[in-house]
Amino acid sequence: MGKSSLYESYEQDAEAAEHGIWITDLMIPVPVKIRSFYSKKVRELNNVLTKRYAQAQLAGNGTLPPDKADSRTVELVAKGIVVNWGLAAARADGVPLPDEAEEMTDRDGIELPYSVEHAVRVMKDLPRFRDEIFALAIANETYRKAALDGLRGNSAAPSSPS
Repeated sequence: MGKSSLYESYEQDAEAAEHGIWITDLMIPVPVKIRSFYSKKVRELNNVLTKRYAQAQLAGNGTLPPDKADSRTVELVAKGIVVNWGLAAARADGVPLPDEAEEMTDRDGIELPYSVEHAVRVMKDLPRFRDEIFALAIANETYRKAALDGLRGNSAAPSSPS
């Protein structure tokens, strides 16, 4: 009997999901290390945020006002999903980078080394970037074990937790 196509399609790499994986391609020019939305840390933060915003949600008949919803998502992505970013950090983890990879900078081109404060700022300033990071954090393919095992066999392995 061959390998299960169900497991090939949906089994997650637990290490990558919990500790993060470097995203170095797609449409994001800056290498960003993100953990899965389903990781323990993100789920715990999500629970804290759910409690913190419960009153605002009740006041809005079950819906958070847009400004509160944005603030909640900023905090979830910046403090839970994003683990690290930048060329130097990715290189230090041994991550191969495309030639087009860029450093994280502010709108004036000044480098923004990774910190939670910088992550909050970037996620507030760039909601479409924040949404892209969030989408990658919930996407099955980002942490799919078979895909990551294939990458490990064909090139450098995804980075280990830092």
